[in-house]
Amino acid sequence: MALSEPHLHGVSRTLLVTLAARARGAALFPHLGFQDPAAEAVCDALGIDPAQFARTAECVYGVVRRSMVIDDIVARFADEHGAATVLNLAAGLSTTFERAGRADLAWFDLDLAEPAALHRALIAPDPARRLVVGDIGRPGWTRGLSLPPGPLLVIAEGIMPYLTWDCVAGLLDELAVGFADRPLRLAYDTFAFPMVGMARLHPSIGPLARTDPSIEFRSGVRSMSDYAVGRPEWPLQDVMPVMEGMGPLHSLACFGFSAAFGVPFYAVAVLDHHHG
Repeated sequence: MALSEPHLHGVSRTLLVTLAARARGAALFPHLGFQDPAAEAVCDALGIDPAQFARTAECVYGVVRRSMVIDDIVARFADEHGAATVLNLAAGLSTTFERAGRADLAWFDLDLAEPAALHRALIAPDPARRLVVGDIGRPGWTRGLSLPPGPLLVIAEGIMPYLTWDCVAGLLDELAVGFADRPLRLAYDTFAFPMVGMARLHPSIGPLARTDPSIEFRSGVRSMSDYAVGRPEWPLQDVMPVMEGMGPLHSLACFGFSAAFGVPFYAVAVLDHHHG
């Protein structure tokens, strides 16, 4: 199958970058022990060279470490709650489900119609995973979901930086209302504030952003309280920096940034919803 670029629009086009980064991860950073054969197989099916999309080692490392952090969050949530549900927002060509390999999880991958159709065409179906077409930017989007009862982990991987703070706050509010009947955890990644407005300069996202102004980094944290977007019912449980382990210079730069500004440059945050 050859990818027809017009079938992907806006931020959905960035899914090829993260897919390619995961496909390159094992070769570039074997010491991390990260394997994503499903991502490699999808790149082969598309006939793309992953290096043309995930263009730098920094991009590959960031996506791989983020994926590993998310994988760990999924595993810990499943171990904590037993039978549970995962809702993966803006899933694109996510292969988190394949890497998790948890038969005890009910899994829902949600995205817009175009990336969902691409996912359906390229990734083998599984009875434990359901693909759902939905738009997290539309109010009330949770009402169309039929999730099983019980604890829910929501993953928002690679999408929050493209949303304004108002949209991030709206997403948290929608989740809180839509799933008020259950234990609820949210895991998402985001940059710090210097990346806002800088998508065009990103080595891998930049080629897309320079031809499509809808692809932009629109939010970034300035303080630890920003992770919860001023929502006291969403207390911050953990923040896991992503880039610190790439090498001595990257680690020094990241530690220096965190010391100067009080937040990591790029991290995965975990919030638990406390029902009022």
